[in-house]
Amino acid sequence: DNELDPLSDDSTSDFDGDNLSNINEYLNGTLANNTDSDNDGWMDFSEILAGEDPTIRNDPPTVVWSTEVMGLNSSYVNYENWDWNVSSTNAVSIELWINGTYQGRQNGTAFSWSIELEEGLSIITIRAYYNYAYNNYSASFYVILDLTPPEILLLNLEENNLYKNGTMVTINVIDYNGTIFYYWGSGTYQSTASTSFEMPSVNGNYTLYLKVYDEAGNERTTSFSFIIDSIPPTATCIECIPSETVSVHGIHQIIIEPDDINGIANVTFYLDGNLQETDENAPYMWDWNTIDSSDGLHEITIHIFDKAGNLLELVFEMDVNQKTVDEGMDTLTLIMLGVLGVLSFGGAAFFTRRWLTSRKLDTAIDSLLDQYDDMEQTQEGKVE
Repeated sequence: DNELDPLSDDSTSDFDGDNLSNINEYLNGTLANNTDSDNDGWMDFSEILAGEDPTIRNDPPTVVWSTEVMGLNSSYVNYENWDWNVSSTNAVSIELWINGTYQGRQNGTAFSWSIELEEGLSIITIRAYYNYAYNNYSASFYVILDLTPPEILLLNLEENNLYKNGTMVTINVIDYNGTIFYYWGSGTYQSTASTSFEMPSVNGNYTLYLKVYDEAGNERTTSFSFIIDSIPPTATCIECIPSETVSVHGIHQIIIEPDDINGIANVTFYLDGNLQETDENAPYMWDWNTIDSSDGLHEITIHIFDKAGNLLELVFEMDVNQKTVDEGMDTLTLIMLGVLGVLSFGGAAFFTRRWLTSRKLDTAIDSLLDQYDDMEQTQEGKVE
């Protein structure tokens, strides 16, 4: 049974190299060609030194883990200090190792450690011993300490700015468990997996409240405030003369006087669908050089945007007629002709006005007409 050869003298040999000679293997009832005759993880020689029977299997000790410990393997935690409670019915001692570093040993059947972890991954190993180092139970737990809460970033908008109702607010959440809790204004949190939120439809000041958690249970709450404005601006157009009233020529200045409670972003001017001018500061105006336009009707489009992006659009037609001014005449000649016409024909001032539709020229002629009227009254007084 002990695998020895009765026909040869091999008593001093050590066939299995376990520091037990063949004669000692025979005397202890162990196998000469097996270092662990009872297959319990202890070498025969070690069990004999420990006073154990090398022919009786001594299984490793059993360990009972607490519920908190059992739930920690490959998980995230957000607390640095906590107690590990381990019990055993047949262990003599239990050792604690963290990331391969020995932390200490406790003897008895009930064991408790106060463990302090560093942020990041920690490998916690428990080794429970029966009587000798070869006969132990070992288990490792992979624990990730995470003390940093998730991060919530506003992606597409600026906080405390003006926006139209229905505008989408998009956020980016870093390191969270996939669920976002939110509400607008006042109310209670509701959950969603979406990272986009539609602004309310009613004008006013609103705040979007957000809350998220990460896998370790860290919480992040934040809020973003916006001003909702869905009312387009109003505006008065100066020198927007309808086509059926009068023709224009030369430099014609169009002035817009907009009004909006939250301010104007810009005013854009289009001629026959082509962008001509974008004005971001008052006074909002465009000098239209009609010399570059053909005679006839032209469509003027004006877009007025408030700071929330609401649009007021003005569309009208104006008639260009360069023939109302004789070719080759400069401004000084026209003024002089206007004066002569008034002085010579009195009522001919009506026709002079049709020649000179520019507001600046009208002002000059009005001044001359007033002087002429004063001269006429003076002459009539002398005649009487």
